[in-house]
Amino acid sequence: MSVQRDIAPDLAHPKICPFLNDFDPKTKTFSLEGENKNERQSQGYTLVDTKEIHTQKQVMMTCLARTFDVISTQSGRVILTSEIFDPIEHHLSLEIWAILFLKDELDKSLSEEIIKIFKDTNPADPATDLEAIETRIIRAGANMSDYQVDLVWRLTKVEAPIMSTLNSTAFRELVESVVDENGRAYHRVREQQQTRLTCEMPKHNDDEEIIVCKDLVNPIECIAKREPIHEGCSDLVYTDQAIGTVFQYYEWKVEWLVRPVKIGRCTIMKTRIPVFFSRITKQVLWGYTLTLQQTKDNFERQMKECILWAAGVTAVAVLVAGGMGIKAAANAFSTALMTCLEQKLDDAVECVFGSMRLVAQSSGWEEKIF
Repeated sequence: MSVQRDIAPDLAHPKICPFLNDFDPKTKTFSLEGENKNERQSQGYTLVDTKEIHTQKQVMMTCLARTFDVISTQSGRVILTSEIFDPIEHHLSLEIWAILFLKDELDKSLSEEIIKIFKDTNPADPATDLEAIETRIIRAGANMSDYQVDLVWRLTKVEAPIMSTLNSTAFRELVESVVDENGRAYHRVREQQQTRLTCEMPKHNDDEEIIVCKDLVNPIECIAKREPIHEGCSDLVYTDQAIGTVFQYYEWKVEWLVRPVKIGRCTIMKTRIPVFFSRITKQVLWGYTLTLQQTKDNFERQMKECILWAAGVTAVAVLVAGGMGIKAAANAFSTALMTCLEQKLDDAVECVFGSMRLVAQSSGWEEKIF
């Protein structure tokens, strides 16, 4: 068939990421039309006309990676270097164009008639569609091999990228929010000069230690399902304390959905297009102890103080936000917590356990609407 009906824009093409991250105002459009034109030329065809048949708004995301040093305010040493990714939102138009090619040796009068038919046929007119082009061209005396109508797609930047400091600001605030009893921060943040642009934002949900829970205010039921059995101790109760929000950020995903493109009254093609969905995810660190009820009744305040103290001296929230694995961070936290509990509780107290968990809650996925 000389008139192409279907097209599936490949927005995962490796050249698109550099295009999005090129902030030169002159770099406004991305297309593979040149490759299509070269292929047709090698087959003996010449491009003679183009026609836009569909356009729609699209969004794509890239990231700016910033590097931060977390520095101890007591020793002045760097305890952690972390790369934090901020989203960049790109607003684009996705356009579908019909391109007319004619055979090089085609009769001049026939060529002129085909070009006239292509120009006169308005795909947006309810009375016509692209199929009408083919019908009229054949009736004018052309063979199927005399012409080609290809569909190509273009991406055009319609406005400046929207830069965000969402995640880097949250990271800085988290580091500086961990303070001692005098209100002095344990750590400060120093941003390094180097940054890099990327199209891949790391996922924060890959760690199997993360607990997904609908209730971030009271997540003990979710935490209890992961707690191991403590031999020799039964009827244990939880004393929990929120340490801090480690992550609160937008997530996005792309689903490639096949959707019809309608021209007037007629559906001339179906195209697989990227549909963007976003949601907000919040992840909170919780410290907790497991004790007998009597121990909780007598020492609940002291146990919560120990949870907060252990979180401060180990900088566990900062370490997790900075990229340390949850299991390693939990081991450091648990050691500090148990040291504090041994000092606060009576020697006769038995069955005392403590740890921390990262609990996540996400909103539902919503399609990005313009």
